[in-house]
Amino acid sequence: MERRKFLKEISIAAAGTSILPLVSKCRNSDNLIHIGMIGTGSHGVERNLKHYLKYPELCRVVAVCDVSLSRATSAMNLVNNTYKSKDCKVFQDFRELLDEKSIDAVQISTPDHWHVPISIMAALKGKHICCEKPTLTIDEGRLLCDVINKTGVVYQ
Repeated sequence: MERRKFLKEISIAAAGTSILPLVSKCRNSDNLIHIGMIGTGSHGVERNLKHYLKYPELCRVVAVCDVSLSRATSAMNLVNNTYKSKDCKVFQDFRELLDEKSIDAVQISTPDHWHVPISIMAALKGKHICCEKPTLTIDEGRLLCDVINKTGVVYQ
């Protein structure tokens, strides 16, 4: 196996297990973790959203958000087609998604400079978080760690 292919496959496997710590922490009446996707560009859809859709026994993507309405709508259509429903909500403002009470956890797939601000806002709303490259600076990292420790949400 080529090195790049191996790294890609192992990264995808790791992303799938990132929701497992949430299983005991947040269950809705349907016994699933409700996920909100923030950022639905190519990385957010191809590497993250599509992977969550492979775990219907653990989670359900219930909302998608992107500043680009066309990307958000495309992601919503993918979710609805996968689940054979019309239940997925679409947002252009992540703050509105974070206000949704039915969402247990968020996957943040935005440009890097948004990771810490969105993670902090999500934690303060009680949402569990999966985020890549969570911080740009040591100071940001310290602030983020302090908020995560204070709120007690799962941060992956």
